[in-house]
Amino acid sequence: MGILSTFLLTSLGLSLDVQELLESQRAPLQKHSSFGVPGFSDEERTRLGQGETVWRQDDTEDGKRLVVISGVVRAEPAAIWIAILDDAHNGLSERITEHQLKGSKPGHKFLYQHLSLPFPMSDRHWVLEIQTDTQAYASSAKRIWRRSWDLDARGEALLGQLDAKEKTLVKEGVWTPENRGEWLILPQQGVSLVIYRGVLDIGGKIPVSISQAVSSQSALDLFNQLQDLASNVPAHYDAAHKPILGPSGKMIKPW
Repeated sequence: MGILSTFLLTSLGLSLDVQELLESQRAPLQKHSSFGVPGFSDEERTRLGQGETVWRQDDTEDGKRLVVISGVVRAEPAAIWIAILDDAHNGLSERITEHQLKGSKPGHKFLYQHLSLPFPMSDRHWVLEIQTDTQAYASSAKRIWRRSWDLDARGEALLGQLDAKEKTLVKEGVWTPENRGEWLILPQQGVSLVIYRGVLDIGGKIPVSISQAVSSQSALDLFNQLQDLASNVPAHYDAAHKPILGPSGKMIKPW
């Protein structure tokens, strides 16, 4: 990490060495994340130190476009985790609607999502399997908070297996070929490096600008308000709030 980046982090009260943090968790990140260990240039580390959100696109080994969004948040990792997962306080793109399906449970849910696209393009839809990674948390000495998702392995055939009530939630759309990603929270000395990584291939002859917007806009919007959301978690995550499962495998206790 460069001298300037270290100074900026210190001046903001953000005592975090991005490079040291990632190196310290290299083994569990390589083991548990399909995307491997995140990397940042000197320029990106400087921007993170200035409190900026860093957005970029990488190419995966199989030629897919990986969206990477990162930022430093000054809050307890549990507060950041709740801010990301609490559907009542953050939202998706206005073009996306979603419904939780049967078989879902805390830390492991199945989610039907439908994406509305402007005419004459056909809408898209898919079912995600979303999981809280308790193994990454345990193997990293409780320093990796990870939430991942991928297309349900049962594929489009799953839609025909839904019960009558759930089938009424399904809208017409083209099944997407790929949708996978993760949220990472890596705490260090009172702050956390937060990383979103995702690959979304919505298929068909879709303009690159639309694919980019769909794959990153919701996450980018959330990132831009994540510090405020996390700071407000202790005020609203009380005994009356629906419990949220943490990566320890236990519900996070109210503040």
